[in-house]
Amino acid sequence: MIKHFVCCAVLVLAGSGCVTDDDTVSEVRNDDAWRLTFSSGGESAQNPTFSPDGNFVLFTRFMDGYNNPPSELVKINIGTGEETVVIAASGDVENINSPGSSWINGRICWSSDMAGGTNEIYTADDNGTGVVQVTDHPESEGYYIEPVFNPVNTDKIVFEYGASDQPPHHIAIVEVDENSRVTLLTSDPDCDDRLLVFRRAENTVSAGGYRK
Repeated sequence: MIKHFVCCAVLVLAGSGCVTDDDTVSEVRNDDAWRLTFSSGGESAQNPTFSPDGNFVLFTRFMDGYNNPPSELVKINIGTGEETVVIAASGDVENINSPGSSWINGRICWSSDMAGGTNEIYTADDNGTGVVQVTDHPESEGYYIEPVFNPVNTDKIVFEYGASDQPPHHIAIVEVDENSRVTLLTSDPDCDDRLLVFRRAENTVSAGGYRK
């Protein structure tokens, strides 16, 4: 099973505008965070990321519990708690976003094995239309997961590359505007899978101390 970043119950800070009088939608915690998701059948809500306007949260929901596919991508209105399935669960398919800059300028990115092989990188409009498979590589070469947009150029998508479930994992970039060219950004054998974060000021990527 591929490892994923996890948030089992999607939470936001009270100061982010999620106050509601409906206790069935959210609950107040001692740390002033608000719970937005509630499992009715053992589902696992993971990897939350804010919409650009801060009014919604996009997350991955595994239908059969923690990291057990199938999984779907869901956006939730922070103010009302209303959920909309953006990418529906199907069969044994994994659809997994990253809890980073995976929702920018009306587009989302995520990884999925919906094509029937290994995990590839996909993009779509934030309503689930306009799905594009960005990468296409042999399953023997491993999998591509945890994609995030470069916030100043969404044609550049940084992701985690794993030859197997075991470390080391590496950081790579796919350039949509360069015929979806894939380039490894790290090759250190000690580099393990870390959340990918672009530094806007320098337009560089950092992960656990690694910078390229």
